[in-house]
Amino acid sequence: MTQADSVVVDNSTGGNVRTGFNDAVAAALTMNSGDTPPPDTMASMPWLRETLFRMSFRTPSNLAWRHQFTFDEPEPPGAQHNEAAGYPACALWGTADGRLFWHRGQGLWTDVSSGGGASSGGGGFGMFADFGSMYVRDESDAAGMIVDYGSMYVREE
Repeated sequence: MTQADSVVVDNSTGGNVRTGFNDAVAAALTMNSGDTPPPDTMASMPWLRETLFRMSFRTPSNLAWRHQFTFDEPEPPGAQHNEAAGYPACALWGTADGRLFWHRGQGLWTDVSSGGGASSGGGGFGMFADFGSMYVRDESDAAGMIVDYGSMYVREE
């Protein structure tokens, strides 16, 4: 766990200033990792919560945390995992059994782990992306993947 006591390095003796800079750099390099939020926050500051495997960012107004990536959860997300709880639209949620969910907003989550966007079931992994109206399609046995840029998904088959 590496967190700095403050984001401000006070004017002091050389050794104290160096220690303050070293602490701030160590905290930045480890994404302020720890089980509790950093004591001194700034807008857009990252925080890696170790026990929950959650990557959060401070809001631009520095008033709350946004949970952008949450992994190794025992259960899928529910409607209570919404913007009011700190989960913005486009947040990702991964379960311990390998499923991946994408937050559509307003507490609505889509299971993207099966590649088909179903709301239940599905092992494996797939992902959705909108790349516009062009497409690349490779159905050879060696490739094993269809990337269809025109119909708003990337699907593994």
